[in-house]
Amino acid sequence: MPYGCRYSYIKFVFHIGYRLFGLLCGVHTSKKMLDVDYSFYLGDNYKETMSSEAVSTEIMNHVSWIDTQAYAV
Repeated sequence: MPYGCRYSYIKFVFHIGYRLFGLLCGVHTSKKMLDVDYSFYLGDNYKETMSSEAVSTEIMNHVSWIDTQAYAV
């Protein structure tokens, strides 16, 4: 534990509270790792020149995550 026991406890409580609040408001999140071939767009050796392992993409049907909480109230 590089940050100490309080950090781990607060992180744990925050994650539980966030998931519970999201469940009550109807928010669902998921994480998927897909292996997609982008050689048509980026060239044949694009994997050797990329600087990161994974790129994140968020797909939403609302303007922001707070929309569902604001409309649920």
